[in-house]
Amino acid sequence: MTEPLLEGIRVLDLSQYLPGPYAGQMLADLGADVVKVEPPAGDPMRRLGGVDSDGLSPGYKLINAGKTVVHLDDRVGPGDLRGAGEACRCSGGKLPARHLG
Repeated sequence: MTEPLLEGIRVLDLSQYLPGPYAGQMLADLGADVVKVEPPAGDPMRRLGGVDSDGLSPGYKLINAGKTVVHLDDRVGPGDLRGAGEACRCSGGKLPARHLG
């Protein structure tokens, strides 16, 4: 088996709803480490179209599978974001990867 094409590449996914997260999902499927950055309330897609017992919509889980999801409050001043990189490494959770094939 060959190595994933984008292994070792980290991608920040700052998008919401469907088109951007779908593009990020394609990069994750190719081996990139995709970090989805969401506002404190989360991506609105989390609740779109009904939710499962875990509070997330099936579409949200599918399109963000395998990504690390972190929440970042973008209403803070630029000087307040100095430690954001470290905070992002510790405050998120990884959604289970989807299996292709």
